[in-house]
Amino acid sequence: MSAKKKKKEEKVEENVQPEEAQETEAVNDDQQTIQELKEQLQRLAADYQNYQKRSHKQIEQASQFAKQDMAKALLPILDNFDQTLSSVTEDQDVAAVLKGVKIVYDHMIDTLSGQSIQPIEVNPGDNFDPNLHEAMMRQESDEIDENCIIAEFSRGYSMGDIVLRPTKVSVARSPQVEATEAENESEED
Repeated sequence: MSAKKKKKEEKVEENVQPEEAQETEAVNDDQQTIQELKEQLQRLAADYQNYQKRSHKQIEQASQFAKQDMAKALLPILDNFDQTLSSVTEDQDVAAVLKGVKIVYDHMIDTLSGQSIQPIEVNPGDNFDPNLHEAMMRQESDEIDENCIIAEFSRGYSMGDIVLRPTKVSVARSPQVEATEAENESEED
């Protein structure tokens, strides 16, 4: 081999070795970056799991505190009932007992109001609203329009826009509806 060829081959090898070194260095940098990203991802995943656990615990604590606050608000009312019942004697006037019960009732309403719980007001003749009322029965009525409330059986309560318990009511129907239903039943037989 001639000397010129050897020098060319050595130059080519010298040029190849720095390129391979650069490629190896770039691969090593990429692998290090990948490893750092994996570790960062693992830390973020662990942080997220801790956040979820912490949030769940905070929600449970808030719910427990709300229950405790409501119970604390109701305990004085229970005390008032105890006092009223223990002070009642057989000789006592019914009016005095009713006065004591009325005081306890008013205290209960005030306590519920303090918790943003309000009674759902219903009057005879009001339109029946299935979002606020529960129809317990339908009654014939000439005086009250059909699908309007005749009477309230049990008061409903709401907390803001949320209905805790609908008002149980009787709903009016026209007398002819019953007669028509009876005719339809007799025709079917």
